[in-house]
Amino acid sequence: MTTSIKQQASDKIINRIRALLAMGADTSSENEAAIALKRARKLMDEHQVNLSDIEDMTEDDLGTADFDIGSTQQKIWISSIALDVAKMNDCIVGFATRTSRRETLRYQFKGFKEDAKLCEFMLVY
Repeated sequence: MTTSIKQQASDKIINRIRALLAMGADTSSENEAAIALKRARKLMDEHQVNLSDIEDMTEDDLGTADFDIGSTQQKIWISSIALDVAKMNDCIVGFATRTSRRETLRYQFKGFKEDAKLCEFMLVY
C-alpha cells in the first residue's frame, strides 16, 4: 500500500517538473521562464530526480547558452560567478569562440538545454 502512495507522489512530482520545464522552454516571457526553471531545479534537487528519470534523453536535449560580458577583457569576478553557477547546475562553462580580438567575450554554458538556460538566467540575474 505504501509503495503505491510513494509511486503516486513520485509521479506527481515528475509531472510537476515536466510542466515547469515546459514553461521554462517558453521564451515569450524570459522572467517567467527563469522562475519556472529555478522551481524545476529546486524540485529536482529536493527529490533527487534526474532528467533521465523524467524522460529518455537524446542528443536533442543537450544545448548551450551564451552570456555576453560586454567587454573584450576577462573580468575575474564574472569568471568566478560563472564557474559557480555552472557547477550548481551540472554544466560546463568556457569561452565562446571569437572571430576577432575586438569581439566581446561570451561565456558559454554546456549541458542539458534547461540547465544551460538556467545558468544564463542566473548569471544575468
